[in-house]
Amino acid sequence: MKQVSFLLIAVAFLLLADPPVHLGAQTTAGFRAGLSVASFGGGPIDADYDYRDGVSLGAYLDLSMSERLGLQIALGYAQKGADLTVETDTELGTLNWRIPIGYLESPVLLRLDIAPGRRVSQQILFGPALSLKTSCEWKA
Repeated sequence: MKQVSFLLIAVAFLLLADPPVHLGAQTTAGFRAGLSVASFGGGPIDADYDYRDGVSLGAYLDLSMSERLGLQIALGYAQKGADLTVETDTELGTLNWRIPIGYLESPVLLRLDIAPGRRVSQQILFGPALSLKTSCEWKA
């Protein structure tokens, strides 16, 4: 957990120190990083699913259509998954698993700027994403 926290702080510092690159009058490119918090829901096993935190890293290309509206195409990696606890009626007792899952994600998002023109701004993003599972393992 300490490594993940340090990595997030280091990446956040680099992102603030290195703003997006303007490729043209209405096109910018940049990097993004964040915290991914995920869990499972439902399913055939009666178990307690806890949240699993991970990192989310990627690059994006932003095509502005106006000052407040744009199209954002991205490619990134996200760590997701869950921690699973199962109570059994056997001599095994309680079973605990970590289920880390990695995804390569490519969202195509419509971007709406709430307060344009600032170095750090609020945005609303909406759209589909194509995700490819790159890793999945059960750790006891």
